[in-house]
Amino acid sequence: MWDGQPIVHLNLEIDANISEVHCNDFDLRQESTLKKAEKQNDQEVTRMLENMLETVQTKRADVLGFGQEIHRQAPDYWQNVDDWPEEFSDLQIEFSVQTNIKGIGEIDNSFNVQEHENGGST
Repeated sequence: MWDGQPIVHLNLEIDANISEVHCNDFDLRQESTLKKAEKQNDQEVTRMLENMLETVQTKRADVLGFGQEIHRQAPDYWQNVDDWPEEFSDLQIEFSVQTNIKGIGEIDNSFNVQEHENGGST
């Protein structure tokens, strides 16, 4: 709660596996490449969450059940809520996304950009 208003904090941890990669430009044997892939996934999931939350708040549709959780954790606040859909549309929602690539599968550099550009076969 901040200044009498609830704030929702979401922490999303994603454990991922990459099953196959077929290109030269993405060498998963490099730790820096894995970190870059994790960061890119964090950014993409963040973008998707922001879009989804904007949509459901605009439509005043608490599809994730924040109201139920607030009712359980802050019953005094909830007693004074007259119009939850309206309150939900202004609810402050903060989140963090953390991707952890746990494993990689087959790495096959089947597409060689230089050979392709020079008309060679792969």
